[in-house]
Amino acid sequence: MTIQRSSFSTWRGTIIMRILMLTTVYPRPDSSKASTATKVIHYFTSEWKKAGHDVVVVHTINALPKFVYYLPGKIKKIIKAKLSFEVPDPKIRKNIEYDYEGIHVFRENIRKVIPRGLSSDREISKCAESIAASLNTIEFEPDLIVGHWASPNAQLLAELKRFYSCRNALIFHSSFYAVRFTEKMKECIKYIDRIGGRSEKLAEELRDILQLKQKPFVCYSGVPDEFVRQSVSNEEKVTGEITRFLYVGELIRRKNVDVIIRALAEFKNRSWLLDVVGPGYELDSLKKLAINLDVADRVRFYGRIPRDEVFKVMHDAQVFTMVSSREA
Repeated sequence: MTIQRSSFSTWRGTIIMRILMLTTVYPRPDSSKASTATKVIHYFTSEWKKAGHDVVVVHTINALPKFVYYLPGKIKKIIKAKLSFEVPDPKIRKNIEYDYEGIHVFRENIRKVIPRGLSSDREISKCAESIAASLNTIEFEPDLIVGHWASPNAQLLAELKRFYSCRNALIFHSSFYAVRFTEKMKECIKYIDRIGGRSEKLAEELRDILQLKQKPFVCYSGVPDEFVRQSVSNEEKVTGEITRFLYVGELIRRKNVDVIIRALAEFKNRSWLLDVVGPGYELDSLKKLAINLDVADRVRFYGRIPRDEVFKVMHDAQVFTMVSSREA
């Protein structure tokens, strides 16, 4: 596949760019059925492609010490709960090139000794060289490079400046790496043009922790236009008694879905219904909790459902509830 278009051409009056996305989370052809990985970055890249931009994704995968991949399932669940890090399938320890719904993707493994740690400068340099070589094969030179998640993308964005002089941006999804590796992050952002965060609160935290001259921009997930057109006003939805609650996201410990269920269970004398949308290893324990609190008939678990169906459930809700910790 060869992607060729002169930089900053126009299409329907819009400036067209070649955009390179670096991300640690992206759909892949060999994902396990049990994977709970979010597709949020694919939603971004898909919209950019619809707007006429040339988009290529580099999906970085942490190559951990081999023994980690063969730990018991229970241990892997603990690692994800404690470190917010999902141990990948050992089968993906290889670089591949594929197409996902029209988006060209390169998967790059990068060695990391400790989950939630940093890769060595040597590994970062090797990965950057591999990325540049992969892009050369499709004659793709980016006009903009965007990185989501601080590790390894803060380091990669800085290193890729050796290959591409274009502007770049890094979006933090939590303050973890900024807090734990402050000096390293400060060193990297000297070579990063724009810093963003996934929420107003996170943007403020990053400005203080990294001593930035200006507040990072906020990278919102956004809502499809068709959903907005179909929605009714909030004022109309919340008139009268509030009875319909909704949670959408992974069912993992740091999302604290149990807190929502426990809180609503305190109001058994009132009419209410909680819709829980999303997959995760906490599903069974949350179902048991609802049974133990005698509210199983008021909590509906949907699991993972298509995005358009998620919006239908959202349309019926009055209040979106989320009590997550250690993230945007």
